[in-house]
Amino acid sequence: GVALSRTDCAPQLMLSKDQLTVTGEKGFRMVRATAGASEGAWYFEVLVLPPARADGHVRIGWSTGAGDLQAPVGYDRHSYAYRDLAGSRVHASLRHDGYGAPYGPGDVVGAQIVLAGPSDPSGAPTSAIRFFVNGVDQGVAYTALAPAAYLPAVSLYMGARVRVNFGPRFVCAPPPLRAE
Repeated sequence: GVALSRTDCAPQLMLSKDQLTVTGEKGFRMVRATAGASEGAWYFEVLVLPPARADGHVRIGWSTGAGDLQAPVGYDRHSYAYRDLAGSRVHASLRHDGYGAPYGPGDVVGAQIVLAGPSDPSGAPTSAIRFFVNGVDQGVAYTALAPAAYLPAVSLYMGARVRVNFGPRFVCAPPPLRAE
């Protein structure tokens, strides 16, 4: 099955034996999953666990293999993130506060990606990323993604901890996967 990668992981992160729980140490660092997709619709969810330190923070999203592991998801143009603070979305280091609800320990954050090409016959984008908090759709965060293989990705800061679920059974089952 899919798990968090031991080789596609910043060395400052600590993975559990089953490679589904990860804890951050020091500054924001990223880990990607062992599998991703370049077409179709995909979903994974993350349970945010109580942090080991009070100042722990989380970013959840999608990254290509070119994303910088020594930086948070959303740091560069190769990754897209949803941040715990202010419900921000982040891409290429551009942060947009208020995209969705802030989240924290006990919350289940879902990440959906639809990779169906740059546009449909009307010119509307058919690739998109959207996020969910405890099953509540936060809306489309990004559209018209560059063609690439995208992997589930998590970044953790200063003692933050999460447990990922790649399915097929989800705590907050995903809705029908769609771009719009």
